[in-house]
Amino acid sequence: MAPTPLNPNAREWQPARPRSAPLDIPSAGEHELSEGLPNDPFALSSTAEMSVSPAELEELEEVEGWVNLMAELEGMEQDHLIELSLRHADKSKIAQIKAAALSKAKQKVHHKHHSGHRKHASAQKAADGSSAAPPADPFAERTVYKDNLFDKAMIYYFSKVMSDQLGGIPFDGSWDDFVNLSREIMRGRNSREQQETVAGVLAGLLPPQAPERFRRWFPLNKRNAEFNAFITVLGFAWLVGPSKLKELAVFASSAIFASSAHPAPPLQAGVTIKKCRYLESSGCVGMCTNMCKLPTQKFFTETFGLPLTMNPNFDDLSCEMIFGQAPPPIEQDKVYDQPCFVRQCNLGTVSGGRSQSQPCPKIDTERAKKEAAQSKPALAGSGFRWPWQAKA
Repeated sequence: MAPTPLNPNAREWQPARPRSAPLDIPSAGEHELSEGLPNDPFALSSTAEMSVSPAELEELEEVEGWVNLMAELEGMEQDHLIELSLRHADKSKIAQIKAAALSKAKQKVHHKHHSGHRKHASAQKAADGSSAAPPADPFAERTVYKDNLFDKAMIYYFSKVMSDQLGGIPFDGSWDDFVNLSREIMRGRNSREQQETVAGVLAGLLPPQAPERFRRWFPLNKRNAEFNAFITVLGFAWLVGPSKLKELAVFASSAIFASSAHPAPPLQAGVTIKKCRYLESSGCVGMCTNMCKLPTQKFFTETFGLPLTMNPNFDDLSCEMIFGQAPPPIEQDKVYDQPCFVRQCNLGTVSGGRSQSQPCPKIDTERAKKEAAQSKPALAGSGFRWPWQAKA
């Protein structure tokens, strides 16, 4: 029986490669076979030519298996290994070869196991948020935009309508001034008043009777949800930056598919914003929530009759828009408990007098009053009387 080559895919014999570390086994010189041993180990094609018993041949083949494993682990020369396995037919040497190969194999397996375990533990630690490394700062590299004529016209038009809502304050039509106008809307107003002012801006952008016509022309269905997502990608890059359509199944539970046995097919009713330009420029969780997310959701859902949910990601400044999905109440939205940007807002730092884990106070300026009202005992109408109150 001819010994199996170490690399069955090799088409020709490769020259020996230098080894980085020799295999720690005894020398084979004193145990060489007779002078009649062919130079080519593959020329041995029968047990008679090897002059070993079937039992010894079985052990020899087992040794070859261990040596093959050592070849993979240590990168040793194929010709040397086969010669080594053929010349060490002595049982004591066979045992030594097996012990050395097994020891090396165990060391490699042990090393790989613990190395993989460390990598898995490190990945798990990072996934659990317990890694000591701080999260990447999404504001470290600012995106540079080159606005074209359409972008500049839209920025100017939105700025003018915002200026009108603020009583005609001056503006220069630049992007930076557009962001400053947003800050002016926030100044001196609570969260609800900010959202109402933005709603007035959105209404001022449209011609008369536009909402009624929109509802008539674009009733709630798959096609119109996809169409509005397409318009957002096409026409609002100047405001939110580059974005792309995303396949969703937002109508899966609607009446459209209620009578169908097949699941709702995916549709391009979502928009993924890679890195929101407005959020990057403002650097404020409160501005994102009250100047963009909440008023836009309400405007599409209530004014246009097309439900919209926006899910900003404050870790990388991306955002997901889902047309056809009704937004949750703000108190149930995960953005409600979002802290400030530590590197962008002094309200988000410990030196600013607040914990880094506390929600941004600009998201809901009436949060403290609401929490106080919820924690206050409901005594009215319960029949409770203070000691000084007279009985009826």
